[in-house]
Amino acid sequence: TQSTGHEKVPLSEDKTKRDHFLTLLGSFSVAMLATVTSDNQFRARPMVLASFEDNGNLWFISHAETPKVEEVSKDSRTLVNFMEGQKYLTITGQSRVVRDKQKIDQLWNCLLYTSPSPRDRQKS
Repeated sequence: TQSTGHEKVPLSEDKTKRDHFLTLLGSFSVAMLATVTSDNQFRARPMVLASFEDNGNLWFISHAETPKVEEVSKDSRTLVNFMEGQKYLTITGQSRVVRDKQKIDQLWNCLLYTSPSPRDRQKS
């Protein structure tokens, strides 16, 4: 589910809204990724959006030995906030840690690409 403004819509429900969501998502590069700690508190930190998919999956890269990785491994609930000027996007959902070396290499190479837009990095 994604939220733009005050409207909450499942991603696959409406093509026009999905396209708007993906276009808006592609305009951001950095997000605040919030995870749930072991004592049920929220912890947020800035993360570069490495890539995203048309189905709404977001990809971030992190060192394996970090609190966020531990938190996601124990409680998959996450919230991602993007904001720039007057536009913003809030996404709630489930996260998981992926340790697939091929995917990590692909995402790392996308981040090295010079385009500031994750949508453009997605195409490399």
